[in-house]
Amino acid sequence: EWKEKIRSVKKRALELVHPATAYAFWPAEALPVMEWFAGAEVIALGVVSMGHAIDGEIKACGKRGELSLATILDAYASEMAEAATEAVDAVIRREAANLPLFSGGFAGRRRRSPGYGRWGIASQPDIFGRLPAREIGVELNSSFVMSPGKSVSFGIPFGRAMPEDPADAGNVCNLCDKTDCRMPRKQ
Repeated sequence: EWKEKIRSVKKRALELVHPATAYAFWPAEALPVMEWFAGAEVIALGVVSMGHAIDGEIKACGKRGELSLATILDAYASEMAEAATEAVDAVIRREAANLPLFSGGFAGRRRRSPGYGRWGIASQPDIFGRLPAREIGVELNSSFVMSPGKSVSFGIPFGRAMPEDPADAGNVCNLCDKTDCRMPRKQ
């Protein structure tokens, strides 16, 4: 019974998502200085959204008291948003490989999103001011939170001589200022 219920929720989630994206390449010097983009010559900024319909259905399920349905829809929508963002990341990397600037070779580091590590969500306007996010239905509220909620904003640094990303070296602690983390701090 539960397997069938989950299958039907997944089908409903697929009917409700309406993926959209906006992205652009920017010269690194045109953006605020951020340590995780050190060495970048070009930064791809992007926004990916699953649309308002899935958000509305998740909220409606919650209001009706269908919390398990809302939770499952929310999980599917989150996974779909991340999968769509990974697909857009791959497209951006293919496009970056064809930029004349990088005809002699380049490196692209890991995608980062405001709100993770030391990149605070107060930086969201830096992204939204450079992309047509409203044209794909994504807006920021006064707390820099995106609507619809199943949206992802990000930056990907590219350059010919990029220093190693601490996260790629397995040391994600260098990306975070958290002092009360339960995980053992890596040096």
